[in-house]
Amino acid sequence: MIRKIKLGLLNCPHWRLVRELDGKDEQLVELPNGKTRIVDVKAADGSFHQVGDMRSRGGTLRPVARERGAIEDLGKAAPDNNIVFRDKHDQHPPLVNPDLKRDWKPAPAKHRKDPD
Repeated sequence: MIRKIKLGLLNCPHWRLVRELDGKDEQLVELPNGKTRIVDVKAADGSFHQVGDMRSRGGTLRPVARERGAIEDLGKAAPDNNIVFRDKHDQHPPLVNPDLKRDWKPAPAKHRKDPD
């Protein structure tokens, strides 16, 4: 039973990314206002990888509001780092720097730790 649980965890997108990218999981990132945000996986090259729910509205893929808030905060804390958002169910392709896309919908202030 425990072996099955461990194998299941190792195959989830989060842990698979840690292995594939030689990264570190659950890393603290300090924001300009002194607060911190946790990035799911920080890759060896310094890029940030968030894993969470993705929605498709009108054919446009985008992270849910709480993930958009995290992406915006991370982008503000480290503007030169790439941010890759991945669907936790592996049903959609990853989005690279989604907050820089033309059709980006800003996160509500309640999901931001460092609002503009």
